[in-house]
Order: sequence, then structure tokens, then C-alpha cells
Amino acid sequence: MSRIAIIGAGVAGSTAAQVLSRKGHTVTVFDKSRGTGGRIACRQTEFGAVDHGTPYFEVTRPEIELFCQGALSEGVLQKWQPRFVRIMPDGERVPEQKNCLVGVPTMSRLTRFLLQSSELITGTRIVEALHKAEGWTLKDEKGLSYSGFEQLIITTPPLQAMPLLTAAPSLQEQVCRPVMECCWVAILESGECCQAPYDIAVFEQGALRRIVSHHAKPGRPERTVWQIQASPAWSAEHQDLPKEQVAALLAEVFIGASGITPPRQYKVWAHRWLYGFTAQPLQRPCLYDAVLSLGVCGDWMLGRTVEDAAMSALQLVTVMSKPG
Repeated sequence: MSRIAIIGAGVAGSTAAQVLSRKGHTVTVFDKSRGTGGRIACRQTEFGAVDHGTPYFEVTRPEIELFCQGALSEGVLQKWQPRFVRIMPDGERVPEQKNCLVGVPTMSRLTRFLLQSSELITGTRIVEALHKAEGWTLKDEKGLSYSGFEQLIITTPPLQAMPLLTAAPSLQEQVCRPVMECCWVAILESGECCQAPYDIAVFEQGALRRIVSHHAKPGRPERTVWQIQASPAWSAEHQDLPKEQVAALLAEVFIGASGITPPRQYKVWAHRWLYGFTAQPLQRPCLYDAVLSLGVCGDWMLGRTVEDAAMSALQLVTVMSKPG
């Protein structure tokens, strides 16, 4: 069996790691952040852990439904049927039925579950990947080297993957094609509770794209936490504003557009996902160079969802496992 390095501990990297570990490979996963999750990450605040990345996901493919069964049976994932509305340009609220999955107690619990059998090295930004006859050597921004890997998988967003693919110009050329878009997210939170007529609202027009009641999700404590996601156009227009200013602006828009009266006292903060969503995917499930034993996967291959990330990783592992 092989020693395999994976760069990125988000959904794609964690999915690939679990499947490869179960096949008997020795897997080491590197991530620049202190924890796991990628774009399903959470943050600790004075009110507890808050999902400031993808707040939930839906499953439409049978392969992903089967893959999620282990996490569901262990209670790592739970099903959620939120009160969902779509807010039309004229303000009309149109209810829809949604069958969602959420990580418990946080979304990033899913990636930690998937990485149980892998070595995890966090707080390490890999900046160079060198291929030699004896395999792959990775170098981080501090100059430390990690060697002896027979195969390498890169799961970062496209622009972060580019400098890691100098050994494979053909893959590098394809990775530069997808277009990513910035997404600003604000979190409004309070120790007090407040009432709301819905759990999720998607806006068809305006500065907001989606708001999600974090405290309505399974396994969350009773308090008020709203995730406020700006629209792509608003995020692009305000991309370089200070976080504090963005937080204040989005809180103001939320109060005006949602019809929800916030608690008397609350705090609000913002996070910019520079490569938050895929505007234009590569429209290929994965990339693999059999000569170099080098693979690339991620949600941006197929689309922009958690399911797309997992599907891309499963497809890559299937390609890697083919003889010859």
C-alpha cells in the first residue's frame, strides 16, 4: 500500500482520506488552518461554537447518500427539515420543503470524523510540491520538508492549487479555468433568544443571498445565532472593506430585510471567504496524472456544494485505484 499526502482538510480532502485509509493506505493530511473543515469550518465565540461556513447541505446523488450513512449512524450528521422560505423581489415569502443534513455539534465535526484514521498536520501551509524518482516532497512556508509520499492529492481552491502543480503543466492549465467568487458572511449572535417565522430564507434580489438560523439546527444550544450571507454582487462590491464595517452593514441589511426583530443586545462579526463559491466550475469530476501519481479534486470541479466536493473526491479515488 502507498503513503499518500493530501493537501486540504475540507470536505474533499477528508472524504478522500477516509476512503483511502479504509483501503489500507497510509494517509497524511495537511491544512493551513488550525482545525479542519475548510468551507464548513466553525469558530469559537463567547456564545459557543458557530458555523460560519456552509451551514447545511443537501444530498441528491445516491453515491453521496450511501457515503453519509456512516456519519448518520454515528450521530455525526443529523437530518434537518427547516422552515424554508424564498423571499421574492416583491417581499412575498414562498415556503419550500427542504431535506438537509447538518454536522453535530458543528458542521466541521464531519471532517474530523472522516479523518479519524489519517495523520493530520494542521497550521501548516504547503507552498511547494516537488516530484522526484523516490516520490513527492512537500515544503511549507517555514521551510520544513515532508517527504516519502508515493501519491499526492491537492484539494485547495484553484488559485491556491496552481503553485503546487508546477510538476504537471497540463493539470495546471486546466486548474486555472474555473472562476471563483468572494462571499462575505456575518454572524449575529446573542445569549438571548428571539422569535422568527422561518429558519432559512433565500433572497431572490438585493444585498442578501441567504440567512440561516444556526440555533434552529439539531444539536445546538438555545440562543440566537443568525448567519447572514451576502449576495455575490454585494460581496464583490465590498470585497476589500474592513471586517468590522462589513459586519455593521450586513447587520443593518439583515434587520431591514428579514422582518426579524433581533435581541436587545447582540454582537456581530464578519468573515470573508475569498474563494467562497464557484461561479464557473471546471465541469470535470477530477484530474489525475498517473505518471506523477498526482490528483486534484474539489467542489469547484463539478459545482459549488458540499456534495460536489465529496463526489469529486470519490471519483478521484476511483480513478487512482484503477490498475495500471
